[in-house]
Amino acid sequence: MEFVVDQIHVPNKRSFIARRIQHGSQGTRVHSHKNFELNYIVSGAGRRIVGNQISGYEPGDLVLLGPNIAHCWEVSETDREMATCIVIHFYENIINSDFFNIPELERVIDLLDRSRSGLWFKGDGVAIIHNKLEELVNLNGLQSYIVLLEIFNLLLAIDEVEELSCSTPQPASFKKDFEKINLVYEYVFN
Repeated sequence: MEFVVDQIHVPNKRSFIARRIQHGSQGTRVHSHKNFELNYIVSGAGRRIVGNQISGYEPGDLVLLGPNIAHCWEVSETDREMATCIVIHFYENIINSDFFNIPELERVIDLLDRSRSGLWFKGDGVAIIHNKLEELVNLNGLQSYIVLLEIFNLLLAIDEVEELSCSTPQPASFKKDFEKINLVYEYVFN
């Protein structure tokens, strides 16, 4: 397993990108990037690494990650061909934009701040968010931004939220310790 600091490209004149990804064919790699990420598992199962936490995941898994947190979704061998997720990446500075700096979005900013250690959303509201994500991947312009705000509103309504990582390691320190973590990971899971 390798550790990489990624550059996620959000096209010019866009504040976020939403896409459906077949992630079973990609090699397993722990990575981080400067973007926020909302990740929904449509199909497939395996092990999820977020910061210093390792756990299983399955279809319906919904996680919000803050910038620079190391993460990986390792797909089990039996699910490699069908593993699919919907991912939204948006810039770290979105919460500093004039648009987000209004009282009505204060709770969204708080949610994004809490996501710096990874948040796992559970319960009935996740299925509604899945439907909105399916809609979002096919939209552009203002309509896509409106649906993104609806998704934030739905996330805020979910009561079952679990913080995933006990700490928020920065990529530089995580990379330095990654060899040690990788040895433990390989021993425990292989």
